[in-house]
Amino acid sequence: MSERTNRIRAFVRGEWGCVSHGGRTAADHCLGVGALLEEAGAQEQLVHAGLMHVIYGAESYPGLEDKVGDCDASLLTAEERALIHHYSRVSEKSLSIAGITSNPGFLRDRDQDDPLEFSREESKHVCLLLLVNILEQFLAEPDNPIFQAQRNDLARPLAGLAQISGEIGMRIYAMAYHDHKINNGSTA
Repeated sequence: MSERTNRIRAFVRGEWGCVSHGGRTAADHCLGVGALLEEAGAQEQLVHAGLMHVIYGAESYPGLEDKVGDCDASLLTAEERALIHHYSRVSEKSLSIAGITSNPGFLRDRDQDDPLEFSREESKHVCLLLLVNILEQFLAEPDNPIFQAQRNDLARPLAGLAQISGEIGMRIYAMAYHDHKINNGSTA
């Protein structure tokens, strides 16, 4: 990866290393998302969006909002910021629909619950970020009771997200299953 990727990683480590994200830090989670994307061969733009995917939802994590500041202006391109913004607008209700459709038009707005108007490529990238965000947490915290409770409910939506997000999504999904970290909604 590029020097800019290394600068983004350094920012995430330095600024988010003390911010709680479940049983880990926001830095651990974001670096894990970026690593999954990179390992699967995702474009650099997607790796950067994965590394910084929490910037528009920072208010959800106490202590993170103060550490985001203008980081995206100097570290991310306009396209990367737009992708993260799209990702941050998606309602979690969309996940329940993902398992029953291969139409990327299922993505719903977090605030109004209306369908979001994304291009096919934008939908694909947003689905990939949703998929990797969830899988990274399952893989990193397999014993977390919150994720254990959600495994069965998310098995189908994760498969749907992988299908919609294309080759990279399918590769990440297959890596997770091949590693026996998750297996049809249960641990192996």
